[in-house]
This record gives sequence, structure tokens and C-alpha cells, in this order.
Amino acid sequence: MAMPEKEELPFFDPDTDETMSKNEQIEMYEAWAEYREKLRTGTKPNK
Repeated sequence: MAMPEKEELPFFDPDTDETMSKNEQIEMYEAWAEYREKLRTGTKPNK
């Protein structure tokens, strides 16, 4: 069975669907990195 070429995601509309800005993505990844580091070292927040 032949598959049609996929040019764009048919279910994503950038005008109506929310996406994170580059700064929001950076902030989220930095928070994840901090969280993983706290898990690795066993430290608790504010201590």
C-alpha cells in the first residue's frame, strides 16, 4: 500500500493550538534539570 507524502501534521493548527515559546521551553528544561539534580543528590527544596 502506498503512503501519501507527509508535509505537515494534519491535527496541528498553530493558530488555535498552544505552543511554548523558546524562552518557555528553556525555562521548563532548566527546571527539569534542577529537579533531576535534586533527585540525584537527594536534596530537598529549601533545605
